[in-house]
Amino acid sequence: MQFWIFWFISSTIFFGVIGFIAALVSLLIYMIFKQNFIKIKNIKDKGLSKQTQRENFMLDLSEIIEKEKDVKFDINKYKSYKQILYYGTNREKIELIGMVVYNPSAEYVNLIRIALNDNDETVRILSSTSLQKMESYYEDKIKEYKNLLNNSKNEKEENINFRKLIYTYSDFIESTLIDSSLKKLYINTMFEEFESFLKLKEIKSILYTFISMSIKYNKLEGIEEILLKQIEESNKIGDKFLLIELYYKESKFSKLFEVLKTINKEELINKKQIESYEYWSNI
Repeated sequence: MQFWIFWFISSTIFFGVIGFIAALVSLLIYMIFKQNFIKIKNIKDKGLSKQTQRENFMLDLSEIIEKEKDVKFDINKYKSYKQILYYGTNREKIELIGMVVYNPSAEYVNLIRIALNDNDETVRILSSTSLQKMESYYEDKIKEYKNLLNNSKNEKEENINFRKLIYTYSDFIESTLIDSSLKKLYINTMFEEFESFLKLKEIKSILYTFISMSIKYNKLEGIEEILLKQIEESNKIGDKFLLIELYYKESKFSKLFEVLKTINKEELINKKQIESYEYWSNI
């Protein structure tokens, strides 16, 4: 910018009106050249074979993934992401895939599945590759937490690593990445981990995780007795809500409302518990 100011002033001083016009023409020529250069740069794949274009896109995706892997997304923008997959450019679709591949929740898995049917071959290939990356993410995390669990240095570390392992199994199952025929296998494998954990009933946090997962995945046998004992001993609100959920799954609605009556809404300070109370009160 400073160069062009200097150029205009110098041309005008030394050559008058003709100098000013010449400087203006040179600026216009420069801007046209610059615009064409940028355009060529932006369509760098023009004239290349489809294979080379695909390789370039793959390289671009790798760069995007590395740059965006730590980005955390607001799920409230989910609809706008979906719109990108339907109406966006190929570049926008590729950037979106690169961003969500490290967020392998069910919402983002479903987004990438939309892109599997895209008109562009490159987008379809990257979508398929991203789903494989998401699946590998969970499998690697399960191996990682198993290894950490086996090498835990103390009880606290062991408990933390065990819960991380269990919740990773659950997140993997809920991600919809697992084929329906394999879902039961993963659920059973997760409960085998519980069975092998010798301190299961001794540690409250682990026992709570076991109860909540048992209810979530319909492993209900014996859970009522455990919860009733827990409530008798400590009368915790969290255990009562778990018992309510259990009775709902067993269609024991009279027992459900009996437990609900023992909860004083005014004493609830946890937002999640207040929402749960209102939900169960209105079924």
